[in-house]
Amino acid sequence: MDYLSEDRVELRYVMPLGEIIFDFFDMLKSHTRGYASLSYVKAGE
Repeated sequence: MDYLSEDRVELRYVMPLGEIIFDFFDMLKSHTRGYASLSYVKAGE
């Protein structure tokens, strides 16, 4: 977790790709009123 400013935070997680594909992005956008963004990097097999 990195605090970029008083009202911005960057979170890093390791999670299965299936979780991201299955509605995670939609839930993230709805909970943050569209302000959050998501990027991912494959962690391995």
